[in-house]
Amino acid sequence: MVLSFINRTADDFIRKTLASSALLPPRRGRHPIPLPEQLLHALSTDSPALVASAEALDDFYHQIQAWLAQLQPAVSDAPFRTCFRIDAPTNAEEEDKDWHVRFMLQAKDDRSLLIPAEDVWNTRSNTLTFLKRRFENPQEQLLADLGKASHVYPAIETSLETARPVSLDLNTEDVEAAIAFFKKKQSSMNLGEAMQLGLGADTGYLEPEVGLPVVEVETEGWLEDMLSRLSGERLKVTPIKTPGTFKGKLRPYQVRGVSWLAYLSRFGLGACLADDMGLGKTIELIALMLHERSGKRRKKPAPTLLICPMSVVGNWQKEVERFGPSLKVMVHHGTERLTGEIFAREAKKHDFVITTYALANRDEETLAGVQWQHVVLDEAQSIKNPTAKRTQAIKKLNAEHRIALTGTPVENRLSGTGYFA
Repeated sequence: MVLSFINRTADDFIRKTLASSALLPPRRGRHPIPLPEQLLHALSTDSPALVASAEALDDFYHQIQAWLAQLQPAVSDAPFRTCFRIDAPTNAEEEDKDWHVRFMLQAKDDRSLLIPAEDVWNTRSNTLTFLKRRFENPQEQLLADLGKASHVYPAIETSLETARPVSLDLNTEDVEAAIAFFKKKQSSMNLGEAMQLGLGADTGYLEPEVGLPVVEVETEGWLEDMLSRLSGERLKVTPIKTPGTFKGKLRPYQVRGVSWLAYLSRFGLGACLADDMGLGKTIELIALMLHERSGKRRKKPAPTLLICPMSVVGNWQKEVERFGPSLKVMVHHGTERLTGEIFAREAKKHDFVITTYALANRDEETLAGVQWQHVVLDEAQSIKNPTAKRTQAIKKLNAEHRIALTGTPVENRLSGTGYFA
């Protein structure tokens, strides 16, 4: 009864959902309508009937069942499964110096029990008996599993070109490169590399170093939690409350922007805020700084260094005075600007230190003498060239968090600036 209710409810939901959709273009003429088209029409109307001969309907039914079988993994009660074993060259003096992936069947109740694919293909009946265990249809099971595995590692598909696949040859140089890579990384891997691998980013640039494609990364602890939150449906950033010291009202998309910046800041991750010009990147940053200084804090946050073009220094001063008057602003510019330890002491008395791109390079030593909470780049496309002296100087600054602001269309990769490295 419950299954019948679920089926009827799902059927009604699908029909009502599809009723307003044009699944097929209008037909012309009176030619017989193919069964696949009839099925689509039946799914979106109150007329579920398919018109065809009994033989054609039976054949179409089996086609549908075969298609569904490919979509849903079958729950197998077989006592074995297909597994893979990488065999290294046993003797460097032998002619065969290649690495191989061997295909095997493995007993589910005893994983030490492995049956090489050669023995599977040598079986003349539909039943394989090995150490008092009976395996039904082992050859079909092996072929089906290899087909599924080829979707994860496409190289396996080449082995299926033979009637009786038993193994796959690996490129020795690739394997040795992969071993060297993970030996080097087993003790440490920087957060940027871990995130790129864990989030499934385009890691093609890593393949020459790794040797083999990286298909999955397992993490644990806080890194696992962070990666799971940054990917898929679990991504959920808690909206912040507009700070009481903020003089104005944040629009909903600005609240999301500030919340996203605050979320990334918790993990010390760099952020790129690429809203179009006029949408309020300035006040979002001001709101972030006020948010970090609101409530009960153990200690006052370190100052934020803002680097921008000279033409907008005055505008930043006015915007901070307007929306965040409680923030203390210091402008580092002009012939009488402070340097060395005097600058460091004065900077720590302020929340905001504003300087220009020209001085970021010229006063590199002075600016590098302060531990900043944030280093923020306005018009961040100004450091697009990663080899420029200006870019290199900014990258050397000490900051817990880096933020790039730009209203200029950005490239679909972050390697251009190298700012977040």
